[in-house]
Amino acid sequence: MKIENIDQKNVFGQNNITENNEGEVQKNRKSFFSMNNPVIYIIAVIITGVVILLLTTYLNGFQSK
Repeated sequence: MKIENIDQKNVFGQNNITENNEGEVQKNRKSFFSMNNPVIYIIAVIITGVVILLLTTYLNGFQSK
């Protein structure tokens, strides 16, 4: 039974490449910025909403003067 663990660090997270005893390479990506993570989309929507809200209030403050 041969198991190899090769850790490669990419820009956003860590790639764990493990080879099981059949010799198949299983790539397990533990990345916070992976496309499968719905939390990123929720956080991005919240951040963009807050930025748009701040921009509109800032511009409205300029127009009222």
